[in-house]
Amino acid sequence: MGQQAKSTARLIIVWFAIIALMMGLVPTAAGAATPIKDETPAGYMYVSVERFTTGQGFVFDPVKVPYYGDEKADAVLDRACDTVGVERRTDAPWGYYLSAIRDNPTTAAHIPRFITDAIANAGGVLAGRAEADWLASGDYYSDSGWNVGINDSAATAGLSDIVPHDGDVLCVQFSIFGYGSDIGIDNSSWGGSPALIAHTNRSDLIRAVATVNSAENRDELLAVDGGQVAYENALSLLENLESSQTEIDAAYAALRAIKVPDPTRPSDPTTQTSPPVVPDNLKKVLAKTAAYQASQLPADAGYGYEWTVLALARAGLLSEANKDAYLAQLKADTASILSENKGALNPRRLTENARVILTLTALGVDARNFAGSDLVAPLSDFDTITAQGVNGVAYALLALDSGAYSDPRLPTDSASTQTTRKALIDYLLATQQNAGGWALAGAGIDADVTALVLQALAPYYKKGDVEVEATVETGLAALSAVQDAETGGFGTTYEGVTTLSPESNAQVLIALSALGISYDDPQFTKNSKTIYDALLSFALEPAAGQLAFSHVAGGSTNAMATEQALLAFVALSRAAQGQTTLYDMSDLTLAPVSPKNETNKPVNTNRKKQGTNTPSNVDTMAETSTLTDTGDAVNVTVACATLCVAIVLILILVAVRRRVTTSEAKGLPDHEC
Repeated sequence: MGQQAKSTARLIIVWFAIIALMMGLVPTAAGAATPIKDETPAGYMYVSVERFTTGQGFVFDPVKVPYYGDEKADAVLDRACDTVGVERRTDAPWGYYLSAIRDNPTTAAHIPRFITDAIANAGGVLAGRAEADWLASGDYYSDSGWNVGINDSAATAGLSDIVPHDGDVLCVQFSIFGYGSDIGIDNSSWGGSPALIAHTNRSDLIRAVATVNSAENRDELLAVDGGQVAYENALSLLENLESSQTEIDAAYAALRAIKVPDPTRPSDPTTQTSPPVVPDNLKKVLAKTAAYQASQLPADAGYGYEWTVLALARAGLLSEANKDAYLAQLKADTASILSENKGALNPRRLTENARVILTLTALGVDARNFAGSDLVAPLSDFDTITAQGVNGVAYALLALDSGAYSDPRLPTDSASTQTTRKALIDYLLATQQNAGGWALAGAGIDADVTALVLQALAPYYKKGDVEVEATVETGLAALSAVQDAETGGFGTTYEGVTTLSPESNAQVLIALSALGISYDDPQFTKNSKTIYDALLSFALEPAAGQLAFSHVAGGSTNAMATEQALLAFVALSRAAQGQTTLYDMSDLTLAPVSPKNETNKPVNTNRKKQGTNTPSNVDTMAETSTLTDTGDAVNVTVACATLCVAIVLILILVAVRRRVTTSEAKGLPDHEC
């Protein structure tokens, strides 16, 4: 071997010694550099660590974990593990690769039959664990390893590269066979194993379980009649890889029935402490208006009939035949558009998507999987949303909250700004006019737009956010100030002249209902007249047992005026019955509609960049946490010691290298170095 080669070999050995020492000194067990910080969390993720393929359930039950600043998902997973004292190994020096978790099993492995059969059919042999207390890559079978998923689909980046979004579910699952095929991943596209089980959306149920676990009143929730049974059934179904979507959805509904807080919102949805006062004739007025609107639905009612379909559905008056006909026609009307525009009905006007999302969700349809298209995905583009101003932002927020949809992610090659709920809310707060309201343009107040913004902010009102609360109350005062003193109505103002309209009255009534304010609240009663009275002044009776509305006083029936009036009546009725608000569809279980392909099938990334399929999705929940500091002072001491040792070794390395260079220059024999 030549002198240069030998010198290089020595350097390599020294470098490996430094790396080995540093890796040995830097801990990856419980308490490893994941302190709970004093700063306000940037958001929360739901973390679930699962070993369902071994038949040993959760490593620990799903928990809600805060993240701070620019932290990535690896920090969130570390924080979750540290909370319950779970050690892990992250062996790869090039990034955070989770290779093993110390799960200390208390029961023997019971691997599902479909996995053992698959291994046998592949000519393989099922083995055991290399270490009894650790579950690691390579255990049981050569394909095995820890897989990561975000919101019901595979993670597309390593844990150290995944950017958390408020409400995301981070699932870490142990796979034994087929690089994730045993947890529902179809790898047949690259020649791997097809999915051994049907892929299911478990995110809602995982969030609900985590919500119970994190709730301050957890014991109280489980003490409710049927509460403990519903909770244990949810855990059991989640742990069974072969549970059906129907079973999972039913378990979610059972947990929500015991008044588990909605985990897809910053806190519980707005609810009435007692049923509000409603007009004596509301039931009759609603029925007559619904009868007229139903009579106006053509047999081929599809794209463009969203508001009527939504109103009838939320009133419980849409027939199954009309629902099926609408969905079929909507699919036919939009198939080519959605395919061409990657889920966007109009790439420049995302309010089109928002309107259809609201309607699909009201019908119990998951708008992320309508006939194979994801209508929520285009709302990831904050720049396009804000191009439509306040209107676009308010509708986007309403649409996302309607079905508790997670903030959709931008494509990795997009240069646009990522949409988040926080960004949408901040935009609405920032665009409030000095007079307290909102408008599409100019410095005035538009009653319709102001009411729409208040509807969008309603789920966040009186939830601990002082700025939102002040903004909403200022907006309400601004509305009251522009209410007509004689009729109690609202309208649009142009060049100083206000024209009363049923649409404006309807939107304000919807806003008040969403905020839990009675229609006859003193703040909105003028000259002994209410907004409801003002709206009815536009009513017409086109046929016996029917009510329609004109756009202007004394005018003829108008489709827009009538459908918005119906929406207002439905909002009032739902509030009176203590139901969720008009646009809060958390009372429904969502399901896809006839997808032609599995658009949400995860892609395996098990062996390269860590990631895979798992359930998840939503938004946020109550500001509670059981996380505690887990020995950060020790971590700092170890880190400092590691750094000092590394510096000394590097100085030695430099000295060695100089000796090598000098020896080579002088032609000295190797032993002189």
